[in-house]
Amino acid sequence: MPTYMQRMMFGLSFGLLSVIFLVSTAYANQTSCAKRGEVIAELNNRYGESPQSTGLMPNGHILETFAHLQTGTWTILITTPEGTSCMIASGSAYESLKKPSGHGA
Repeated sequence: MPTYMQRMMFGLSFGLLSVIFLVSTAYANQTSCAKRGEVIAELNNRYGESPQSTGLMPNGHILETFAHLQTGTWTILITTPEGTSCMIASGSAYESLKKPSGHGA
């Protein structure tokens, strides 16, 4: 039988995953979306932004950060498994944070 802490952690984890899914779905319904190749070409041609980081979300979507390292502009995309990318946020003053040498991930 699961302990109280295990049930609590499961509930919190499930809640967090639900929030991530709902937020990504809401953004996809309210933002600029197009085929991934078109979005990436626009970010590169218009703003000079290139990929800086990526991560896989629990729902199979890919979260990516694009940025121009000299001007500091940045954009965050979410791409669906079907290949549709949606711009969910953008801004300025992008800064890449480097891990100190000798430390693990």
